[in-house]
Amino acid sequence: MHRCHRKLVVSAAFALLSSILGYSGAVPAATGARASHGRVRATPSAPVTFAGLVHRPTGDARLERGARGLRISSIWGSGRDGVRIALGPGTTALAIHAVVPADSTLPAGAYLEISSRVRGAMPAESLGVLRITRASGELGYAVSGAVAGTAPTTVALYCNGARAYQDIRMGVSGVAAELARVPHPCLVCGSNLNDALGRSSRPGSRAEGASVLLRWQWSKVQTVTVVGRPGGAQDTTVDADEIRLMDPRRARPRQLSELIVRGRNLGEVLIESETPVHAGGSAR
Repeated sequence: MHRCHRKLVVSAAFALLSSILGYSGAVPAATGARASHGRVRATPSAPVTFAGLVHRPTGDARLERGARGLRISSIWGSGRDGVRIALGPGTTALAIHAVVPADSTLPAGAYLEISSRVRGAMPAESLGVLRITRASGELGYAVSGAVAGTAPTTVALYCNGARAYQDIRMGVSGVAAELARVPHPCLVCGSNLNDALGRSSRPGSRAEGASVLLRWQWSKVQTVTVVGRPGGAQDTTVDADEIRLMDPRRARPRQLSELIVRGRNLGEVLIESETPVHAGGSAR
């Protein structure tokens, strides 16, 4: 197998994008502390402005600005705890630099999930879902996701900006299928999601960026197992540091109204910086 080579990056970014298909956007009301899954949960905090954007807690999450950035805590077992980030007109993606401090001790089933909503869409409409779930034992993380509805989804893996694998999956409304397994992405090191173009500078990457809906770039090249391939094809492996889910029918990026970041049993996520991406641009 040809091993791709990745240039050293001092700080990996964690840019995020997707949530449960059909997420309604409703934030459950919380009144005082309450117990759930054996933990006492505090009342969610008030909205916080960070990097010029308004952040609202979801579920029982708490938001706190500090010297290193925005801390999202109390991310426990409901799957609803996280943050909704309001985006301004013309925004097509949001690059987020973040880490998951408890990466090495996360229980099986813990996950990080991101999603965005198109400007002008109904509250229940989502672009799709991308979820990173901690597997048991030494299996690392399972990546699942899909473009919303019954649309076909292009699944592509990249190594240092060059495409290493691609196929097209036919979607089933409301279902996010497992796509790949990444053994050691090092979430505490940081990763990069949904800035559409990221650090790619290869010819053709800008054109591809227009159709990118969901994206995760982890901290270093891994031997990734691609699962659930079309036509019942056997699993295969490829060296990669990034996965992209794309809509093969769309050539132009859509404007987004908000980005939702949620998780389950992560404890906390630290967002160190955020950069909105506008049509025709990229976050670097």
